[in-house]
Amino acid sequence: MNHFMMGHLNNLLVPYFLGIVRHGDRYAIAPHPVGDMKWCRGTMEGISVEWHIEGDTFVLQTDIPEGATATIILPYHPDQQQTVGRGHYTWKVQMR
Repeated sequence: MNHFMMGHLNNLLVPYFLGIVRHGDRYAIAPHPVGDMKWCRGTMEGISVEWHIEGDTFVLQTDIPEGATATIILPYHPDQQQTVGRGHYTWKVQMR
């Protein structure tokens, strides 16, 4: 009765800190920097995400594979969403 299936560490790290969440055939990338965490990097199903903090600037880099689309939701500016397809992208935003 002590199965770790529903509470696995990846159930927190990938969707919350890294920000990759799958919704059917679409993805959302909405990273959550917290505390003194300065960077995070990982992949899920071919989508790569890396983010880090440079001073008061949040930098997000993503690689989206062929056939996938992702809605990017930046921390500190969640009202500015953008949907992207295949490619490499970099966003830089000021932290509030």
